Amino acid sequence: MKTTIYLVLLGFLGFCTSCSEHNPNCQKLAKIHKIEKQYLVSHKCEVGKVDLYVENSGSMDGYVHGNTEFKTDLFNVVKLLGGKEPVNKFFINADTIIRTILSDYDFSNGMSVGVFQKWGGNRESSNIAELLEKIIQKTDSMGISVFVSDCVFDPQNDPDIEKRLGQQKTTIQTALKRKLGKDSNFGVVVYRLMSSFTGFYYNKVKPHTYLTNTQRPYYMWIFGDANKLREVRNLLGKDVESRAGKNIIVAMNTIEGLPYYCPSAKCNQARGKHIEEPKEVKGIFSFWVKADFRTLPLDDAYLMNVANYDLPKNSDYVIEKVRKCKKQDSKYTHEIRIVKNKGNVKKNTLLEIVLKHPKIPGWVVADTDEKGIDFLNGNIRKTNRTFGLKSYVDGIYDAYETNIANFKILIK
Repeated sequence: MKTTIYLVLLGFLGFCTSCSEHNPNCQKLAKIHKIEKQYLVSHKCEVGKVDLYVENSGSMDGYVHGNTEFKTDLFNVVKLLGGKEPVNKFFINADTIIRTILSDYDFSNGMSVGVFQKWGGNRESSNIAELLEKIIQKTDSMGISVFVSDCVFDPQNDPDIEKRLGQQKTTIQTALKRKLGKDSNFGVVVYRLMSSFTGFYYNKVKPHTYLTNTQRPYYMWIFGDANKLREVRNLLGKDVESRAGKNIIVAMNTIEGLPYYCPSAKCNQARGKHIEEPKEVKGIFSFWVKADFRTLPLDDAYLMNVANYDLPKNSDYVIEKVRKCKKQDSKYTHEIRIVKNKGNVKKNTLLEIVLKHPKIPGWVVADTDEKGIDFLNGNIRKTNRTFGLKSYVDGIYDAYETNIANFKILIK
């Protein structure tokens, strides 16, 4: 998958000798500055309304048997994301999406098998991809949607598992691409969480396997504009995201207008995006680019890892380090140091910095039961895997095949 975040530092390829309002390239940079201002206005990190969907099919019963981490996580979600207005709470399964009037407590710590049964619907089986498709369609730019499920694939008695999993992947990919066609800033964050589980594990074929007081994974999918997902991660960080650890998935599309600034630039028209007279210090040419990443749903561990950056067209430059900006620099969050590591500084050079899109995490492959055999015929694995998980995740990543964001700087 060729999904990358492009932070493009463009050297000027024209013939102008100074940067002025008559310089067409400076005019282009001035337009970028206007786009930045529009971005800051339209991409505020406010969550807005929250729709929480909990799958209530039979395979979920084991998570609400007794006091479980699952219930605590639900309580934290409704507590932490219920801002100016309470969280809208729904049960979802193959037949229905039902909005509940349950209190926050009854929808979380007070949840039980009886509650799941009372709200009805088809509790026998669920097509996870179709449930995700419905939620993606219902999510609008005014808020976010959260989907909670064990995400165990149900082949519905079809022996061709590979074909059915391929259909799951395609359904998710298509749903996301349609949404991106209407809202290019639409993204997704997924947490893999563990909880106590006492109940039936639904095998691909009957009989189902009864598990007692074991640990099973479940998944929290969060959909919405990327800037809203950033704020969700901030709000859930201590009480929910911390439990997921490194078991997190992040996917986003093209980001236009991320604010950036080069302190070495001197052109007012270009607003900090033009280094007119590059100078070497002790034989080394280097400069910093400050960027505002606060609206990206990526954590500092990712953003500050130079391995996640690249200079694909400029092998004579390297990214030496990425660090957080000082607190007094409130407009920007991170700064990237670019160093010329060989040869002389060439005028009219095109520099291109790439912040790569996160790859599919290794844990997704490790935690996927591809054939649905983990609990079949008494075969109980020590490792907790999920039947069909990777197909869902492949559907996510295959939907995000575009580049993301341009940062331009003229080096003359």
